[in-house]
Amino acid sequence: MDAARVALNPGLRTSSVAFVSTVALLAGCLGTVPRLGPSRLAQQLRPKALPSGPNGVVMELAYLERPFGDTSLNQELWRSADEETIDPAVRQRWAARGFRVGLVGGQMPAVIKTLFDEQEQDAPIMEQLHIQAGSPAQVQVSGQYDVWPTDGEADPARVEQKNAVGTLRVIPRITPDCGVSLHITPEIQHGEMRRLFVPADQGGQSMDWSLKVARQFRAFDELSFSIRMRADQGLMLGCAADSRDSLGGRFFSRLKDGRPLQRVLLIHTAPSDDALAARTFRP
Repeated sequence: MDAARVALNPGLRTSSVAFVSTVALLAGCLGTVPRLGPSRLAQQLRPKALPSGPNGVVMELAYLERPFGDTSLNQELWRSADEETIDPAVRQRWAARGFRVGLVGGQMPAVIKTLFDEQEQDAPIMEQLHIQAGSPAQVQVSGQYDVWPTDGEADPARVEQKNAVGTLRVIPRITPDCGVSLHITPEIQHGEMRRLFVPADQGGQSMDWSLKVARQFRAFDELSFSIRMRADQGLMLGCAADSRDSLGGRFFSRLKDGRPLQRVLLIHTAPSDDALAARTFRP
Protein backbone atom coordinates (compact mmCIF):
# COMPACT_ATOMS: atom_id res chain seq x y z
CA MET A 1 0.00 0.00 0.00
CA ASP A 2 1.36 3.43 -0.95
CA ALA A 3 2.20 5.76 1.89
CA ALA A 4 0.29 9.01 2.17
CA ARG A 5 2.44 12.09 2.53
CA VAL A 6 1.91 15.85 2.42
CA ALA A 7 2.73 17.90 -0.68
CA LEU A 8 3.04 21.56 -1.51
CA ASN A 9 3.96 23.51 -4.57
CA PRO A 10 6.96 25.77 -5.13
CA GLY A 11 6.47 29.30 -6.36
CA LEU A 12 5.51 29.26 -9.99
CA ARG A 13 4.42 31.95 -12.40
CA THR A 14 3.55 32.17 -16.07
CA SER A 15 6.20 33.74 -18.25
CA SER A 16 6.64 35.02 -21.79
CA VAL A 17 9.54 32.68 -22.60
CA ALA A 18 9.38 31.45 -26.22
CA PHE A 19 8.61 27.78 -26.77
CA VAL A 20 11.72 25.88 -27.87
CA SER A 21 10.16 22.43 -27.73
CA THR A 22 8.59 20.67 -30.69
CA VAL A 23 5.39 22.53 -29.83
CA ALA A 24 7.13 25.78 -30.83
CA LEU A 25 7.30 24.59 -34.41
CA LEU A 26 3.55 25.12 -34.64
CA ALA A 27 3.86 28.90 -34.60
CA GLY A 28 4.61 29.24 -38.29
CA CYS A 29 1.86 26.82 -39.30
CA LEU A 30 -1.13 27.69 -37.19
CA GLY A 31 -0.81 31.31 -36.10
CA THR A 32 -1.94 32.00 -32.55
CA VAL A 33 -2.41 28.92 -30.37
CA PRO A 34 -4.89 29.32 -27.49
CA ARG A 35 -2.96 29.93 -24.28
CA LEU A 36 -4.86 29.23 -21.09
CA GLY A 37 -3.76 29.73 -17.52
CA PRO A 38 -3.74 27.09 -14.79
CA SER A 39 -6.98 25.87 -13.26
CA ARG A 40 -8.39 27.55 -10.16
CA LEU A 41 -7.11 24.67 -8.04
CA ALA A 42 -3.64 24.92 -9.57
CA GLN A 43 -3.61 28.65 -8.82
CA GLN A 44 -4.32 27.87 -5.17
CA LEU A 45 -1.33 25.55 -5.13
CA ARG A 46 1.05 28.03 -6.73
CA PRO A 47 2.28 30.90 -4.53
CA LYS A 48 3.97 33.92 -6.11
CA ALA A 49 7.34 32.96 -7.57
CA LEU A 50 10.72 34.31 -6.58
CA PRO A 51 13.04 35.77 -9.28
CA SER A 52 14.65 32.94 -11.22
CA GLY A 53 18.26 33.76 -10.27
CA PRO A 54 21.14 31.35 -10.94
CA ASN A 55 19.01 28.24 -10.32
CA GLY A 56 16.01 29.16 -12.45
CA VAL A 57 14.45 26.61 -14.81
CA VAL A 58 11.84 27.22 -17.50
CA MET A 59 9.19 24.52 -17.75
CA GLU A 60 6.91 24.55 -20.80
CA LEU A 61 3.74 22.45 -20.79
CA ALA A 62 1.24 21.60 -23.52
CA TYR A 63 -1.85 19.43 -23.00
CA LEU A 64 -3.51 17.71 -25.96
CA GLU A 65 -7.06 16.41 -25.54
CA ARG A 66 -9.35 14.19 -27.57
CA PRO A 67 -12.28 11.86 -26.82
CA PHE A 68 -10.99 8.83 -24.94
CA GLY A 69 -9.54 6.24 -27.33
CA ASP A 70 -9.13 8.70 -30.25
CA THR A 71 -6.90 7.14 -32.95
CA SER A 72 -4.89 10.26 -33.77
CA LEU A 73 -4.00 10.78 -30.10
CA ASN A 74 -3.25 7.14 -29.26
CA GLN A 75 -1.63 5.85 -32.44
CA GLU A 76 -0.40 8.58 -34.79
CA LEU A 77 0.89 10.89 -32.06
CA TRP A 78 2.63 8.15 -30.08
CA ARG A 79 4.37 6.86 -33.22
CA SER A 80 6.35 10.12 -33.09
CA ALA A 81 7.62 9.33 -29.57
CA ASP A 82 10.57 7.12 -28.69
CA GLU A 83 9.31 4.92 -25.86
CA GLU A 84 12.25 2.52 -26.11
CA THR A 85 14.78 5.01 -24.69
CA ILE A 86 12.92 5.05 -21.36
CA ASP A 87 14.46 2.66 -18.82
CA PRO A 88 12.75 -0.72 -19.43
CA ALA A 89 11.97 -1.22 -15.72
CA VAL A 90 10.33 2.22 -15.56
CA ARG A 91 8.38 1.60 -18.76
CA GLN A 92 7.15 -1.76 -17.47
CA ARG A 93 5.98 -0.32 -14.13
CA TRP A 94 4.20 2.54 -15.87
CA ALA A 95 2.57 0.29 -18.47
CA ALA A 96 1.32 -2.05 -15.74
CA ARG A 97 -0.65 0.87 -14.27
CA GLY A 98 -1.95 2.15 -17.61
CA PHE A 99 0.58 4.95 -18.21
CA ARG A 100 2.68 5.73 -21.31
CA VAL A 101 5.90 7.75 -21.46
CA GLY A 102 8.35 8.59 -24.25
CA LEU A 103 10.70 11.20 -25.67
CA VAL A 104 9.92 13.41 -28.65
CA GLY A 105 12.21 15.61 -30.69
CA GLY A 106 13.44 16.48 -34.14
CA GLN A 107 10.88 16.77 -36.95
CA MET A 108 7.37 17.56 -35.75
CA PRO A 109 4.83 14.88 -36.76
CA ALA A 110 2.09 16.02 -39.12
CA VAL A 111 -0.66 14.74 -36.82
CA ILE A 112 0.22 17.26 -34.12
CA LYS A 113 -0.90 20.08 -36.44
CA THR A 114 -4.41 18.62 -36.41
CA LEU A 115 -4.34 18.20 -32.65
CA PHE A 116 -3.38 21.87 -32.27
CA ASP A 117 -5.88 23.18 -34.83
CA GLU A 118 -7.57 26.24 -33.32
CA GLN A 119 -10.87 25.27 -34.88
CA GLU A 120 -10.99 21.98 -32.98
CA GLN A 121 -13.42 21.84 -30.08
CA ASP A 122 -10.77 20.62 -27.67
CA ALA A 123 -8.06 23.24 -28.01
CA PRO A 124 -4.66 22.71 -26.38
CA ILE A 125 -3.89 24.13 -22.98
CA MET A 126 -0.42 25.64 -22.72
CA GLU A 127 1.58 26.98 -19.78
CA GLN A 128 5.05 28.46 -19.44
CA LEU A 129 6.47 28.46 -15.92
CA HIS A 130 9.53 29.64 -14.01
CA ILE A 131 10.59 27.32 -11.20
CA GLN A 132 13.67 26.68 -9.09
CA ALA A 133 16.07 23.79 -9.70
CA GLY A 134 15.76 21.24 -6.90
CA SER A 135 12.28 22.40 -5.89
CA PRO A 136 9.15 20.33 -6.67
CA ALA A 137 6.52 21.65 -9.06
CA GLN A 138 3.00 20.21 -9.07
CA VAL A 139 1.62 19.71 -12.59
CA GLN A 140 -2.09 18.93 -12.61
CA VAL A 141 -2.93 16.36 -15.31
CA SER A 142 -6.39 15.03 -14.43
CA GLY A 143 -9.77 16.60 -14.01
CA GLN A 144 -11.16 17.00 -10.52
CA TYR A 145 -12.87 14.07 -8.77
CA ASP A 146 -15.35 14.51 -5.93
CA VAL A 147 -13.94 11.19 -4.67
CA TRP A 148 -10.95 9.56 -6.36
CA PRO A 149 -11.99 6.22 -7.93
CA THR A 150 -10.46 3.07 -6.47
CA ASP A 151 -8.77 2.26 -9.85
CA GLY A 152 -9.11 -1.46 -9.13
CA GLU A 153 -7.38 -1.24 -5.75
CA ALA A 154 -10.26 -1.21 -3.30
CA ASP A 155 -8.94 -0.99 0.25
CA PRO A 156 -11.48 -0.71 3.09
CA ALA A 157 -8.78 0.74 5.35
CA ARG A 158 -7.99 3.61 2.98
CA VAL A 159 -9.57 6.97 3.72
CA GLU A 160 -11.63 8.38 0.84
CA GLN A 161 -9.63 10.89 -1.19
CA LYS A 162 -12.14 13.69 -1.67
CA ASN A 163 -11.81 16.80 -3.84
CA ALA A 164 -8.95 15.01 -5.61
CA VAL A 165 -6.84 15.58 -8.71
CA GLY A 166 -4.02 13.62 -10.33
CA THR A 167 -0.75 15.54 -10.47
CA LEU A 168 2.87 14.94 -11.34
CA ARG A 169 5.49 16.10 -8.86
CA VAL A 170 8.32 17.28 -11.11
CA ILE A 171 11.73 18.18 -9.65
CA PRO A 172 14.13 19.71 -12.20
CA ARG A 173 17.90 19.82 -11.75
CA ILE A 174 20.42 21.64 -13.91
CA THR A 175 23.14 19.29 -15.14
CA PRO A 176 26.84 20.22 -15.43
CA ASP A 177 26.50 20.62 -19.21
CA CYS A 178 23.63 23.13 -18.73
CA GLY A 179 20.91 20.64 -19.53
CA VAL A 180 18.02 19.68 -17.26
CA SER A 181 17.09 16.35 -15.68
CA LEU A 182 13.60 15.71 -14.31
CA HIS A 183 12.51 13.51 -11.41
CA ILE A 184 8.82 12.65 -11.76
CA THR A 185 6.39 11.10 -9.27
CA PRO A 186 2.63 10.68 -9.84
CA GLU A 187 0.55 11.91 -6.89
CA ILE A 188 -3.09 12.33 -5.93
CA GLN A 189 -3.68 15.73 -4.32
CA HIS A 190 -6.80 15.69 -2.14
CA GLY A 191 -8.65 17.40 0.68
CA GLU A 192 -8.58 21.05 1.61
CA MET A 193 -5.67 23.42 2.07
CA ARG A 194 -4.43 23.35 5.67
CA ARG A 195 -1.37 24.05 7.78
CA LEU A 196 0.94 21.06 8.07
CA PHE A 197 4.52 20.27 9.01
CA VAL A 198 6.36 19.07 5.90
CA PRO A 199 9.93 17.96 5.12
CA ALA A 200 12.11 20.41 3.21
CA ASP A 201 14.43 19.24 0.42
CA GLN A 202 17.97 19.83 1.66
CA GLY A 203 19.77 18.46 -1.37
CA GLY A 204 20.80 15.23 0.30
CA GLN A 205 21.75 16.88 3.59
CA SER A 206 20.00 16.45 6.94
CA MET A 207 16.22 16.75 6.78
CA ASP A 208 14.55 19.92 7.99
CA TRP A 209 10.87 20.54 8.70
CA SER A 210 8.74 23.62 8.30
CA LEU A 211 5.11 24.70 8.66
CA LYS A 212 3.43 25.18 5.29
CA VAL A 213 -0.07 25.55 3.88
CA ALA A 214 -0.66 22.45 1.78
CA ARG A 215 -3.04 19.71 0.74
CA GLN A 216 -2.68 16.05 1.58
CA PHE A 217 -1.43 13.76 -1.12
CA ARG A 218 -0.86 10.13 -1.91
CA ALA A 219 2.47 9.58 -3.68
CA PHE A 220 3.15 6.62 -5.97
CA ASP A 221 6.85 6.38 -5.18
CA GLU A 222 7.20 3.04 -6.95
CA LEU A 223 6.44 4.90 -10.20
CA SER A 224 9.07 7.61 -9.67
CA PHE A 225 11.78 7.95 -12.31
CA SER A 226 14.45 10.40 -13.47
CA ILE A 227 15.29 11.35 -17.04
CA ARG A 228 17.85 13.59 -18.69
CA MET A 229 16.72 15.35 -21.87
CA ARG A 230 18.67 17.14 -24.57
CA ALA A 231 17.71 20.71 -25.44
CA ASP A 232 15.85 19.54 -28.56
CA GLN A 233 13.84 16.88 -26.73
CA GLY A 234 10.56 16.89 -24.88
CA LEU A 235 8.87 14.36 -22.61
CA MET A 236 5.49 12.93 -23.62
CA LEU A 237 3.24 11.40 -20.95
CA GLY A 238 -0.23 9.91 -21.14
CA CYS A 239 -2.20 6.69 -20.80
CA ALA A 240 -3.08 3.71 -22.95
CA ALA A 241 -6.25 3.87 -25.05
CA ASP A 242 -7.73 0.77 -23.40
CA SER A 243 -6.92 1.84 -19.83
CA ARG A 244 -9.65 4.29 -18.93
CA ASP A 245 -10.29 2.60 -15.55
CA SER A 246 -6.60 2.18 -14.69
CA LEU A 247 -4.52 4.53 -12.57
CA GLY A 248 -3.02 6.07 -15.72
CA GLY A 249 -6.48 6.46 -17.24
CA ARG A 250 -7.68 8.31 -14.14
CA PHE A 251 -4.66 10.60 -14.23
CA PHE A 252 -4.72 11.53 -17.91
CA SER A 253 -8.41 12.22 -18.43
CA ARG A 254 -11.19 14.58 -17.45
CA LEU A 255 -14.90 15.01 -18.07
CA LYS A 256 -16.18 17.81 -20.31
CA ASP A 257 -19.92 18.20 -20.87
CA GLY A 258 -20.37 14.67 -19.56
CA ARG A 259 -17.94 12.98 -21.97
CA PRO A 260 -14.47 11.66 -21.07
CA LEU A 261 -11.51 13.37 -22.69
CA GLN A 262 -8.12 11.70 -22.84
CA ARG A 263 -4.98 13.81 -22.31
CA VAL A 264 -1.37 13.75 -23.44
CA LEU A 265 1.13 16.07 -21.77
CA LEU A 266 4.26 17.44 -23.46
CA ILE A 267 7.01 18.86 -21.21
CA HIS A 268 10.08 20.81 -22.26
CA THR A 269 12.56 22.29 -19.79
CA ALA A 270 15.68 24.44 -20.02
CA PRO A 271 17.79 26.55 -17.65
CA SER A 272 16.64 30.16 -17.42
CA ASP A 273 18.72 32.93 -19.00
CA ASP A 274 20.02 33.87 -15.53
CA ALA A 275 21.04 30.27 -14.84
CA LEU A 276 22.85 29.98 -18.17
CA ALA A 277 24.62 33.29 -17.61
CA ALA A 278 25.78 32.20 -14.15
CA ARG A 279 27.24 29.00 -15.57
CA THR A 280 28.94 30.49 -18.62
CA PHE A 281 30.37 33.63 -16.99
CA ARG A 282 34.08 34.11 -17.54
CA PRO A 283 35.92 36.93 -15.62
